[in-house]
Amino acid sequence: MKVKILQPIYSVEASIWDGSYQLPGVLEILNDTVSFKFNDFNKSHIKLQIPFIEIKEVEEYLIYELARGGLRITSKNGHFDLFVLQNVALFKQKVLEELSKLNVQ
Repeated sequence: MKVKILQPIYSVEASIWDGSYQLPGVLEILNDTVSFKFNDFNKSHIKLQIPFIEIKEVEEYLIYELARGGLRITSKNGHFDLFVLQNVALFKQKVLEELSKLNVQ
């Protein structure tokens, strides 16, 4: 049995952030999800996946109320994940484009 490997639509280095700690990895847009793979666990199956169908809002935010570079993805259940990355506006735009193509939101 062959396992189908999805090629990312868009991929950037990023960190997931809990307000105090940043864990580095790669943030990717796949066909139907936003996926975050941790650098420290790159040979593992540990990753965060946010299905497009579950996304309520994608927004930029200021880190420590000072610096741009924050991305907040909020799910329909109210849960949110915070990421720190370069060119947040471009990543946000690409997620919104994919959501629009799938008629989600």
